[in-house]
Amino acid sequence: MESDGRLAAFREHISREARWFSEQHFQNILLLHHNDCDGLSSGALLLTLFERLGCRVRRYSLEKPFPLALARIFSDFASEAQGLCVFSDFGSGMLSSIQRLIAGRFPVMLLDHHTLENSSLSGIHLINPIMHGLRGLPDCSASTIAALFALEFGESFRDLSPLGILGALGDRAIDARGELLGVNRIVLEYACASKLVTSCAPYHFSGLSNREGHELASWVDALGGFGYFRGGPDIAIKGLRESFDEPFQTYANNFQQEFLTLSQSYLEEGVVKRGKRIDYFHLGPEFDRYGVKTVGLMCDFLIKRSMVSADKYLAGFQNVPNEIPGLGALELNQVKVSMRLGARLCERVLAGECPALNEILPNATNALGGFVDACHEQAAATTIPLRMEQKLLELLEEQLERAMCVC
Repeated sequence: MESDGRLAAFREHISREARWFSEQHFQNILLLHHNDCDGLSSGALLLTLFERLGCRVRRYSLEKPFPLALARIFSDFASEAQGLCVFSDFGSGMLSSIQRLIAGRFPVMLLDHHTLENSSLSGIHLINPIMHGLRGLPDCSASTIAALFALEFGESFRDLSPLGILGALGDRAIDARGELLGVNRIVLEYACASKLVTSCAPYHFSGLSNREGHELASWVDALGGFGYFRGGPDIAIKGLRESFDEPFQTYANNFQQEFLTLSQSYLEEGVVKRGKRIDYFHLGPEFDRYGVKTVGLMCDFLIKRSMVSADKYLAGFQNVPNEIPGLGALELNQVKVSMRLGARLCERVLAGECPALNEILPNATNALGGFVDACHEQAAATTIPLRMEQKLLELLEEQLERAMCVC
């Protein structure tokens, strides 16, 4: 019953934000979204929503909302009349930076499910389930938030709800049986009513590709991650807004096969190093063309295949290219770190026996002057200055030592 109350409060919050949006009569939307399946699904959903509402939309798919990139994007957008900037699937961990960068020039709406930075919210309309005592994962995804937001504008937007479900599946927002939970379950009811998605796992998508959800999600992830520097996110958005048929599947399969071939060769070299509580690896320059979503996918790849300790934390590193598609060269000079949990450790973290990733990684990253944005309990990612990987590992091990987490 308590959970029902939190869900009701969250939905009322979404309703208030939708009413506010309608009252403002925005003409121009700057849409910024992540490049994974959840970010791309929510991006496609919101792009369609805003266009149907008569808005002009300028869109960027970003691996990370780096302040340097945002400053350039915001500078170009500031002259637009009646403009609103919308973030989807990132931004909650950097609210103070966003406030500073917008400098009151235009309002911001943020639809996200990642850990919140403690900050005042002047100028930011934040929609995040964590504000209402709900879990960001596995109960909710950015895409299901976007779907509920769209439904506030009428039943004619129900056809967008399958994109909400796809994003949730892409973020593995499911229980041990593969079933959707919490907020995602609400959106599933609308998606099933559209007769475009089946009502139970593995969630067959008849409207997008006539495929099961996890297969479709893996294709979208491949386009957004492995194809980031080769137009992959735009291909994914187009497919999600039309029908993810054979040409889109072929693009995605090609990227997946390319990555798999390179990964197998890479892993034969025994690249995973063993620490006391943390196993770790660093992707080399041969992975630069795939974008830094790749390091998180490699973490998932290693854990799924039991190639790292089930009782340890896993950290992967990858140098961030000093370039963002659509923006050009930027002197970012960062290393991305993605972290995951071994299978048995994951159970201990959920039981409260060991620290969650959204506790330890932001602390260590901030101590090094890095960039914190998207973190969950079981999966987290930040960036740190170049050549600070070993220091980060030391800081993480110190935190785990203090917490007396025995791996």
